Amino acid sequence: MQAINHSYVDADNNYWGYYIPLISVDGTSEISAENPLENDPNPGSSCQGLGKIAVTKNTYDNIFVEDKNTSNIYHLAHSAGQNKDYKTAKDLLKSIIDGKFDNKYSPLSLLDFYSFTTQEAKAQDLSNKSLAPVIEYNDLLKEIYNRPLSDSLRPFAVRLLARQVALSNNFIDMLKYNIEIVKNYPNSSNELAALYDLVGYYSELDSNYTEANKYLTRMKEVYRMKT
Repeated sequence: MQAINHSYVDADNNYWGYYIPLISVDGTSEISAENPLENDPNPGSSCQGLGKIAVTKNTYDNIFVEDKNTSNIYHLAHSAGQNKDYKTAKDLLKSIIDGKFDNKYSPLSLLDFYSFTTQEAKAQDLSNKSLAPVIEYNDLLKEIYNRPLSDSLRPFAVRLLARQVALSNNFIDMLKYNIEIVKNYPNSSNELAALYDLVGYYSELDSNYTEANKYLTRMKEVYRMKT
């Protein structure tokens, strides 16, 4: 789960099975995941049996032949990462990101790839651990960025690239990426997030209220935002 830009996710009283959810929250948002259920209230759901998957080397070796269920592959990647088998975790996530299966879990896989890459670098205590995961992750984002505009994962990569360059104070590229999202991916969660950043930059950092108001007007009209 991810909550950004003044968002709130109510995930109380959920059944997570064997797997612990990965939660990412920025400083303006909140996720509540209290009172997890011990038993599945909906045994016929797609989560049934996930906790019974035996995570072994043989499982990983044969996953592409024996199981085409993206949900199982995604959760296997989580389990591998939690067991500190980062290479297997990233390989499984990359198989989803590369489109070998349906794209339902692709955005989450992209976020998890960064998380496990960072954990791997810290675990190995690399001398350049602050740079290595960023370089690997950015290379993956750029690879996705070069896909056709119609690719379902591409807007998420553009959004994450905007975040990465903003963290390095490269606001020129941050603006470029966010404006591209507004232009090419209207009426989407990625556009809304981009609009937030554009309004914030132009009003707080650039004091260009004409530009800020342009994007704020778009937010209010399309997403029924109240100010």
